[in-house]
Order: sequence, then structure tokens, then C-alpha cells
Amino acid sequence: METKAFGTAVTDETLKAMSQYSNKTITRFHRGHEALKLMYADGKEVAPLKYVKELRPTFGDKAATICMVYNATGDPLEYVTHHNWSGDLQGSTVYPEKIANGQWATFIHASSTVAIGTSSSGAVVYRGKNKAGADGDWMFSWNHTFSTLNGHTAYTEIREAGHFQGKELWEKLEQLTLGSKAESSDDRNGLLAKVYIQSDAVAIYRAVLFLEGADA
Repeated sequence: METKAFGTAVTDETLKAMSQYSNKTITRFHRGHEALKLMYADGKEVAPLKYVKELRPTFGDKAATICMVYNATGDPLEYVTHHNWSGDLQGSTVYPEKIANGQWATFIHASSTVAIGTSSSGAVVYRGKNKAGADGDWMFSWNHTFSTLNGHTAYTEIREAGHFQGKELWEKLEQLTLGSKAESSDDRNGLLAKVYIQSDAVAIYRAVLFLEGADA
């Protein structure tokens, strides 16, 4: 198993090379703001997509979801937990333990078998900090059902650190995911999240976490 992150991390050193930050105290917000602006810079989104598509033989014709996660919070995101409703990780991909500010991370999730009605359905939780440095947990989830119309949904929530645990909560989140649409967003305590899924034979799911005001 290997962790894959793509793109150069956006750090204090990155900003110091920019004229607008000359002789300026650089904050978490500044790093997050610039990371959001650089989300598609230099084709950094293309490399992870190419990488996972090269792993297609590992999941064949299963209902598969290519998940791409971008961090624009100004600090690293840390993995907390995951939950599978249907299917599991495929190939050599893993849930990255950390995602640096300004990087895309990627993994592949697929159904267990090849059959109509089977699905790739799961969720992952990462912990990040808001502008003030307070922790928050970000849950993003998806459902991709094999050979069905409207079988692609995306959902996200931001809650306090430690919130996402317990059987009843995961059952509720499964229903919210299945009942969602192709796009979802949430904001809480200065953290904002957007997720969306593209319908295809292999679904492409993108999830982005950023700081309040960083997209202005």
C-alpha cells in the first residue's frame, strides 16, 4: 500500500517568494487562501487522475469511485477514520495519514463484486484547523451504484473533533449520503467543504476543504 499526494505543498516559504507577502507576517489563512488559488495550478489535478486511471486493471468492471481530496486549510489535514457501507479500497491506494496544504490526495474505492445494483459507498473523516487554530472534523462520503440512473451521490459534514463515531450515526450518514445529490457543501466554525461526483463508468469524486473567506 502506498500514499499518494500530488502537487507542491503551499508553505510559508511558498508565500515568502510572492511579492505581496514581502515583509508581512504569514498566517494560516494566508497559506489556505493561496492554496485555494493554486488548486488547479500547473496541472496538479491531472497527475492524480492519471495515476488512479493507470490502476484500472485492479478493479476491472466493478462500480469504482476515484476519490480526490484537496486541502486548502493552511495546515496539514490528519486522517481520523473511515467507514465502508459497500465496497472497499482498491489496488495499492490507502487513506493518506496526512494531506499537506495545497496538495491533492487520491484513492480508489470499489464494490466487492461486478453485478447490477452493487455499489461503492463509503466515507472518510479528516481533522483540520480553522483560522483561529481550533480543530474540526470533516466527513465526506459518496455512493456510486453500478449500472443505475441517478446512482451517484456526494455528501459532506463538518463537526467538532471526535463527532463521527457510533453505529447509529453511521447509519444516519448512510441515509443522508444515499438521499443526497451530485453536489454537497457544509460550513461550520470557520471551515468550509464542497464535494461533488461525476457520473461515469468510473465515478470521479472531488472533495475540498478550505477556510472561511479564503475564496474571496
